[in-house]
Amino acid sequence: RPVNSRLGAVVAALLDRAYRDPPAPDLPAMPSVPLRLVLSGRPFSGKRTLATKLAEARNLQVVDVDEVVAECLALSKAARAKSAALTDGPAAIEDEQSPEHELADGSGSSATGGGGVQDEEHLQEDRDAPEPAEENPYIQHLEELGHQMQDVLDCGEPVSDELYVSIITTKIRSLFPGLVPKQPPLGEAAEKPSEEAPAEEAAPADEAA
Repeated sequence: RPVNSRLGAVVAALLDRAYRDPPAPDLPAMPSVPLRLVLSGRPFSGKRTLATKLAEARNLQVVDVDEVVAECLALSKAARAKSAALTDGPAAIEDEQSPEHELADGSGSSATGGGGVQDEEHLQEDRDAPEPAEENPYIQHLEELGHQMQDVLDCGEPVSDELYVSIITTKIRSLFPGLVPKQPPLGEAAEKPSEEAPAEEAAPADEAA
């Protein structure tokens, strides 16, 4: 049978326009490190042993998928336990600091005075203490990803590949937070094209005049 190549090209172009693939998502900002290695292989082929030896010889950071997943789940569990402790804590503190205990001791005035001196000492120590360093923002992101993974596992559903990729990329960025390039906010990036567009459209009008 004769083949009409022109008709096939037209049909292919129409199909491409009708069923166009969605745009690829923006790649996350990754740290600019001089060396990156990915070790893959079959189970029990010595990937972890080789990675450990390379890390010791070249001073590298090893990112193991299983260890990162366990870390995310541990962070989420610790955060939930801390929130539960904070929820139950105020009631216990109020019971310990209730005035009934002061009346039972019979020395409320002296105890109060001594407590005031101790409070001033603690305040002075807090002022003299060095300011805490800035926390790694990517650790908090790992904790949030751990919450998402825990919710998925509790529902009995499989973890998606996108979530695994987010966990690995966030872990890599947490190891080198100072080397991650800063990206402009989405609002500023969206405003710049809109401001430049009228100027480009007005240029032909000026040339015509």
